[in-house]
Amino acid sequence: MKTILPLLWVGLGCLFGCEFHYSTARIDQLRLCEQAGEAGRCETSSDLFSPQSPQFTASCQLSGAPSGTRVVFHWYYLQAQARQLIDSVVFHMEEGNSAAIRASLSAPHQGWPEGVYEVRARVQTDNGNQQTQTFSVQASAPSARGNASQIQPHLPAGF
Repeated sequence: MKTILPLLWVGLGCLFGCEFHYSTARIDQLRLCEQAGEAGRCETSSDLFSPQSPQFTASCQLSGAPSGTRVVFHWYYLQAQARQLIDSVVFHMEEGNSAAIRASLSAPHQGWPEGVYEVRARVQTDNGNQQTQTFSVQASAPSARGNASQIQPHLPAGF
């Protein structure tokens, strides 16, 4: 009995002291492009970019989101088996409902290193859904900024 009572108190404390965040918010239609269109989202999705691309933009549709919903976008550079975090952007939905949301990542000074990248968009709740897009940067890819062969890409320190 002496050992059951402390376990009961710990269990009750966790039950009433722990906090869980569940949401009806859902992310759909994660798309990638260099620049969002007039509607504030990527009209089409691309999985190939040039080292001279000025930025990467990820857009998605957020639906069923109550006020205060947060969506985090994580940008990664993939090297062999490692995933290197480049940046994270948090979008905060002040008024509930649905919206097209986006996050952009500007190019480093030397341009984008060739390789494979990934963006993840996730609703920040215990049951938050996530969408992931993998894309590549190659010198042979078209760019809005001209000839990709003029740049010597490398991964900058702290990138």
